[in-house]
Amino acid sequence: MPTLRRGLVVMSKEKHSERDAREGATDALIARLDRAERSPEAERLRARTYELLAIEPGARVVGVGCGTGRAVAELVELAGGGRG
Repeated sequence: MPTLRRGLVVMSKEKHSERDAREGATDALIARLDRAERSPEAERLRARTYELLAIEPGARVVGVGCGTGRAVAELVELAGGGRG
């Protein structure tokens, strides 16, 4: 558990290492998801999905549990929106 010294929270080296390991694993997962999303198969699947959705200009786009957000950003572009 972190301790308080002179107004600062001090984390043990062990806890700091655990946090760094988690952050490293998260970064590695995001990089892997990004690579997968750039694959030709994934791009074709997203393009076909967007075609079937028939997003019209001005449509609202909401992403819930949508990975790293690439699809939501692309859908916002299709809808002509400036807010993602």
